[in-house]
Amino acid sequence: MKKIYLLIILLVSFANLNAQIVLHMDDMPAENDDYLVSNALSFTFNSEDTGEDHSWDFTDLNSLSQDTILFGDVSDAPFIYQFIFNNPFDPANQATEMQNMGEFNLIPNISLEDMQLFTKTSSSKLEELGIGVTFNGLPAPIQYANKKTVYEFPLAYGDSTGDNYDFNIAVPGLGYVGEVGTRSYEVDGWGSLTTSFGTFDALRLRVEHSFVDTIYMDSTEFGISIPRNLVIYEWLSENTGIPLLKITTEFGVVTSIVYQDNLILTGVTELEKEIQSFNLYPQPASDYVMIDLDRSPSKEITIAIYDLSGKRVYSDRFPANKKTRIATSALTPGLYMLEVKVDQFSKVEKLIIR
Repeated sequence: MKKIYLLIILLVSFANLNAQIVLHMDDMPAENDDYLVSNALSFTFNSEDTGEDHSWDFTDLNSLSQDTILFGDVSDAPFIYQFIFNNPFDPANQATEMQNMGEFNLIPNISLEDMQLFTKTSSSKLEELGIGVTFNGLPAPIQYANKKTVYEFPLAYGDSTGDNYDFNIAVPGLGYVGEVGTRSYEVDGWGSLTTSFGTFDALRLRVEHSFVDTIYMDSTEFGISIPRNLVIYEWLSENTGIPLLKITTEFGVVTSIVYQDNLILTGVTELEKEIQSFNLYPQPASDYVMIDLDRSPSKEITIAIYDLSGKRVYSDRFPANKKTRIATSALTPGLYMLEVKVDQFSKVEKLIIR
């Protein structure tokens, strides 16, 4: 009987050991990979809900829209990008894949198109080398002065690391944009993750991303430094490439939820009748700002503004109009976060006051 008990204990221990996965470079995205993801509604979740042999259930996530994340072949990039990111005489900065990021809105009023993120995956780490953007039809490579470490391998429960990075670019006719930041992470949980995509053995990472955007606009002769502090939660698994689930928060508020999903052929949800995004203008604002929703909502909207400490400095309700104007003259110059809520929809955008 003792031998049977011992065998059961060994089998249970072996099963738990298998569930405690370790990730390597082969588990990361590679060139020509593509991933279908859903963007979910914001919601409140318990960030402390983690640990060893943990179960996370996110089957109630409600898909609002879907996107495809593409990883291309670096050799297909414009020549000027290859000179910077695919130079065999500079192997330390030779990318192994590039991710199509679409339109690049680093700051309001400066929109750069066809952004490509160049990364290098090796047996020891995954790191970002820089970006390529198109402005006025011309491609412009931006190599990080200090590369950004995304993950170090092998990646296992209890691991942690941090790294600094910076880049800058002069945008003709617009001004100057620069960013200096720190990205650090801790693998604070392992166990089972369940979403509409399936159930997976997973690691959870708590990522702290702190950075400062420096902006100067020639047209207004206005410059500002914008500090940001994001806390991002990622769930990774074997052979799944990008995170199965990624939840981004700022000031403790969920601002983005992206998860791998299956194709939804019919209408995503009834919530498509409500808004999915909004724009703010003018940026920077002084006396007022306009909130322009992507469509007219069916219910009244709530608008709140938060300062960088997370303190709410403005809140009010408005009729169900596509455009709403609010006064901002009472706000001191600086960066704020403006939140729009319509029923279950909630989204946050940056607001600059000068």
